[in-house]
Amino acid sequence: MKKIAVIGCTGSIGTQALDVIRHRRSDFRVAALSCHKNTDLLLKQVEEFTPQVVGISDEAAYKAVKDELIAKGIRVLGGQEAHSGCIETSDCDTTLISVVGFSGLSPLVSSIRLKKQTCVANKESIVCGGSAIVELCKQHGVELLPVDSEHNAIYQCLMGNEGQQIRKIHLTCSGGPFLHWAKEDIAKATWQQALKHPKWNMGRKISIDSATLANKGLEVLEAKWLFHVPLEKINVVVHPQSIVHSMVEYADGSILSQMGPTDMRIAIQFALTYPKRESCIMPPLDLFTMGELTFLPPDVTRFPCLALAMEAAKAGGITPIAFNAANDVAVEAYLKGAIPFYDIPKLIESAYQRFHGGEEPVLSDIPRMDAAVREYISKSIS
Repeated sequence: MKKIAVIGCTGSIGTQALDVIRHRRSDFRVAALSCHKNTDLLLKQVEEFTPQVVGISDEAAYKAVKDELIAKGIRVLGGQEAHSGCIETSDCDTTLISVVGFSGLSPLVSSIRLKKQTCVANKESIVCGGSAIVELCKQHGVELLPVDSEHNAIYQCLMGNEGQQIRKIHLTCSGGPFLHWAKEDIAKATWQQALKHPKWNMGRKISIDSATLANKGLEVLEAKWLFHVPLEKINVVVHPQSIVHSMVEYADGSILSQMGPTDMRIAIQFALTYPKRESCIMPPLDLFTMGELTFLPPDVTRFPCLALAMEAAKAGGITPIAFNAANDVAVEAYLKGAIPFYDIPKLIESAYQRFHGGEEPVLSDIPRMDAAVREYISKSIS
């Protein structure tokens, strides 16, 4: 029985991971749960899954429920290090890092250092950690299991083909809610419209990133480090049906794809049960009803965030950190109605002018660099 720490248990990935665990209770035990501040849902999850340790990163939310959880005999951790603390103090052997944004870096580092089976649904930690995360994995003999549907698909297409020459990784992209919109209409799009993704049910931040294609840009950066391939071998393909989750093209011209329903629980279960494949909560894909599959090139004129991510991957150094941090702050402002849609890429570009290139950062420097970019962009907005 695997003992799981779900880091980010109240978010979209975390709740779906608990669906998988609920479906396969004989295979899993929940050792730890952590969230930011959604304690209403957290308390329900604690009641059902009885973890040893609970973490709440928001101080006010932690103080509000701490005594109630302690009375249940549960160890409770609060503050910025609550996510990492859940990994370090529970008896988990497997972690699912599914918190949103930069906050995923610290628990990812803890999981690797403790040599846990590490399932990663937080792309920002790979983007910002880059070569430092790759080196840490080498030091501790840890292989990261990607949970994002695209990277999970690539991982599956690479299985059994170690040492084979890769011609291209084809990273699929739904195109988001504005795929067929004119640029002038996208410019006026509200955050409410941007949240209406046609295929995936996701959190607010990732839904906006999908609308701008910043999410696909982050996935390009992530794929570069996860699969040790140069940028020129990563190709973004718009696939509106979201049935083919990604593809790997080999030197002989063969293209292997991973297909499945538009639901994250298949990728989550693959990572949690690895190296085994088990029956899933999801019904299988019906090939006779799924319809046609189409593939299109991305339009970086209407969606410049993707081109900016490619620039960040080429520049290296602090630039990926600048991309991620500037995008985070800009998306938060857009969700508050403080800036229009196309100010998101403009703010990322302004971050590049201030923070660009240089040496690959070491882990201890990354939080300081991230904070500097966020402060700069916040001041630019205000």
